[in-house]
Amino acid sequence: MWGIRKTKKGYRFSIHAILMTNIVLSILLGGLVYGVGGAEQFEKVFAENAPMYVGMEHRMKEMWGQPEEGRLAGTIIEVQGEDIIVLDDFSHQQWVVDVTAVPKRRPFEEGKKVKVLGEKTGEHTFTANMVRPLMRRKGQFFGEEERKQRRTPEEREQFMKDHPEIQEMRKRFLIEHPELMERR
Repeated sequence: MWGIRKTKKGYRFSIHAILMTNIVLSILLGGLVYGVGGAEQFEKVFAENAPMYVGMEHRMKEMWGQPEEGRLAGTIIEVQGEDIIVLDDFSHQQWVVDVTAVPKRRPFEEGKKVKVLGEKTGEHTFTANMVRPLMRRKGQFFGEEERKQRRTPEEREQFMKDHPEIQEMRKRFLIEHPELMERR
């Protein structure tokens, strides 16, 4: 953009105007690319072609590929009734996942990539407490789907009863940060 100043009528534009135009166009173009799913495509290209680049997919596999820690992710390869799914994880091991304890669940679809929180109960069996899509849909803006699915006060209360460890974490956090209590 700085080359504009070297053109025949470029002297008319101030550096400030050129800089602001550059920033605004960058934000608009970046938002457009993100909105149509281009960020995922850039991610794939960098992950495949740049040797030092560790892509988001690799980080997701690392984080969600720990069944001993209660985290499992992969592709649903079979749905057995309403309470059992068979999952093919990132290392191509098949897991039988009991989803009975998952509250407010949507119908599971074969071929969908999901992340599962729960507990490993056997060699290749897992009991799920939560099942979510692994990645956002292409073009989804800034948690749009999550905002549409906010819990009701009753659901939040039940969730907190079902997960006392979250209440403990919250209490410890508020003790460590008393200034946040003053804002309420």
